[in-house]
Amino acid sequence: MCAPDHRGSDDGSSGATGSKPGSAQNAIGIAWQEKGDHTRAIAAFDEAIRLNPASSAFYFNRAKSWGLKKNYARSIADLDEAVRRDPANAQAYRVRGMTMAQIGNSREAFADLDKAISISSGDPKSYFERALVWEASDPDKALADLDKAIALDPANSDYRKERLSVQISKRRAAGDEGKTGPAQNPEQPKAAAAAPKPQIVRPNLTATDDTLAAKTLETKDQRALQAILGGDAWLDMGKYDKAIGSYDVVVALEPDNRFGYFGRGTARAARAEYGQAIADFDRVTQLAPNFAAAYFRRGLAKVTSGDVDGALADCDRAAKLDAKAREAHYCKGMAWHAKGDAGRAIAAYSVAIGIDPKDDASFYARGMARADRKDYAGAIADFDQALKLDPGNADYAVARKAAATASGQSDGADAANGTDLRTAMPLLKRGDAFYAKRKYDRAVAEYSRALALAPNEPSTYSARARARMQKGDYDGALSDINRALEIDPSYITAYHARALILIKKREPEKAIADYNRAIEMKPDYAPLYFGRGSAWYSMGDFDRAAADLDRALELDPKSDMARQGRKLAMAAKERALVTKKSGRLASQAGKQTPAPQALTHADIDAEIQKQDSQILKAIAEEFPDDYSALIDNVMVVARLGGKRAVRDTSRVTVAKLRRRYAPLLPSTPDNEASQALSAQLGMLNYLMTRQTPATCNNYLRKGPDAVSAPDSEFLVHQDKIGATLFRAFGAAKRSGLPAAEPADQDWSLVAEAFTRGGGTPTEMDAIANANPDFAGLCPATAKLFAAALSLSGEPGRHVKTALLYAIVKN
Repeated sequence: MCAPDHRGSDDGSSGATGSKPGSAQNAIGIAWQEKGDHTRAIAAFDEAIRLNPASSAFYFNRAKSWGLKKNYARSIADLDEAVRRDPANAQAYRVRGMTMAQIGNSREAFADLDKAISISSGDPKSYFERALVWEASDPDKALADLDKAIALDPANSDYRKERLSVQISKRRAAGDEGKTGPAQNPEQPKAAAAAPKPQIVRPNLTATDDTLAAKTLETKDQRALQAILGGDAWLDMGKYDKAIGSYDVVVALEPDNRFGYFGRGTARAARAEYGQAIADFDRVTQLAPNFAAAYFRRGLAKVTSGDVDGALADCDRAAKLDAKAREAHYCKGMAWHAKGDAGRAIAAYSVAIGIDPKDDASFYARGMARADRKDYAGAIADFDQALKLDPGNADYAVARKAAATASGQSDGADAANGTDLRTAMPLLKRGDAFYAKRKYDRAVAEYSRALALAPNEPSTYSARARARMQKGDYDGALSDINRALEIDPSYITAYHARALILIKKREPEKAIADYNRAIEMKPDYAPLYFGRGSAWYSMGDFDRAAADLDRALELDPKSDMARQGRKLAMAAKERALVTKKSGRLASQAGKQTPAPQALTHADIDAEIQKQDSQILKAIAEEFPDDYSALIDNVMVVARLGGKRAVRDTSRVTVAKLRRRYAPLLPSTPDNEASQALSAQLGMLNYLMTRQTPATCNNYLRKGPDAVSAPDSEFLVHQDKIGATLFRAFGAAKRSGLPAAEPADQDWSLVAEAFTRGGGTPTEMDAIANANPDFAGLCPATAKLFAAALSLSGEPGRHVKTALLYAIVKN
């Protein structure tokens, strides 16, 4: 299967220079793009977009460069903007479709390629690229699309070659299915269970790189290569479940492909599944004994899981294979430190720092090792450097404070509490542990005890403020944060925390002032821009909101919340402009204002598309007839009533559809059921972080109406819940799976997973009885959802669909 072509422009629109603002910079960007210098191309396109942010072509051109740099998240973000600014941009839909295919999202890939073809049915590339996506699942549809591409462009030899390749693959598959083994002698007894043949491993001693070139050369099946690249993209975005799914495909297609095991092991380690990660890295070292990265990844997993000697052996092997691999020496430092040899740990960390002097984690780790040897001056110097590289890191600040007090370098007030700070550390850790378990009262008590011993430690006030905010004690939290800033006016974390508290207290102007101060001190920290953008949104300043959310995305392209928040801000801005324009025209015309033109089906559909509602998109794709009926209802109400009537009609119609299709849920495939339940869990985690326990518990009983002042993040979660449910309904309708109820043994598996996740019998009883007086109902339910999501196979599917059905019914 050929790779998608991101090069050049397909027509004059994306490469036109003309006299419009930004055209000259766009032309410069295209020139750099053609030379293969995508960093300079992107810089030129950035300037073109700044000069003319309405140009769909400029976003499209920048997206192509991001795609060729393998930064799929930014490429997709730019393509989103390209189609939003020009819904008829078939190129943008086509390229976004192939980018979606590269990261393993075939559903979105088909939707975009279908859209590209509907806009420009004479473009052979869209048929060709849709054929590439069809190849893995339906070769007949791939052949049909290739025939169409060839008919439109008979001279293109690539299309004919691809068609021949699909035909050959299809014949081979048919031949394999038709093969039968030799007939068995009826007199010969059958083996009860043939032992699997031992897997023959043919180690590749030259396999040492983790580059795109190495992946391309070593991977024979193009489907496996696409799955590797998709897994790598999901890994970069922090979507570890989806990354593991992509790498599973690689392992299934090519059982001896080291990159499938290596990527899957890396994703599993990120999820703290160290045993499974180590097993994957074991397989990599069998296949590629000289691949250094596999050894230091396995070493880090081993040291974290307690196998210090094994970790040391792996890290040492990695360092010998690649003396310039910083991670190998960092890994050695961790292993020696865990083994109790701080001197050798310091030596290893020093080598790591020499290789990469901008890695803050190496300075912090060396500082901790130096502090263990009572070299407090050296530790302080390392912590200072770590803080210079990452100014907002509270762990680094606390470690430096402890080293300073231990060395006697603190001022008079701190010296009086020097020993007490070290004494307070266990109390702080206990407070953090209670906070992690969402036992906020206990956390506040432990932090208060720590403050009694060390009353001048700002990070402890910040921690107690965080716990008080979770309890809904905003005034107490604000008092703690103010005290932290009195002690240390440069404490960035405290400004960020105070801004969050002020948002809760409905004081966004003051919150923005704190975000401004924090951004001055740490201008490259994405969460600050996301927070300030959300505050601007709540004040109705959608331009500033979008600008801040753009900056958050530049700094952290993995932030789905920033991406969705930006879409909400732009949609709100457009609605506000329409309202303002309508009001101005009406005031100018006075009583002579003519009757408004009747809304059409297409008008309503276009307005819905502008709002980028994921739930309505899901309904349109899964149940197009219902979507059409919904638009008809909205159209009638829009002619007769106001915005509120339209909104209420939409909500009621969606709710009716949800109830109608709820009985399909027990037949939902596991993948769609997992996505829908994950969305429910995501909402609970958001509520537990941003709302009071009482609000979260009320949400379980009353639904979204329990949140009196929903912010943009809540709306994103709510939209995702609805969209994943309708995707589940659609998948269930197509699946043909039996509608099985969970058996007792399925519920037993959930109970075991619930207990392993920290759940108690009291919590399970409260869930079972829907006890409204149980204060911890929300965290208990979150543990139950997480336990269900940890189950695989049919038992997992049965439990997940049963939970979803119960949620929808209630």
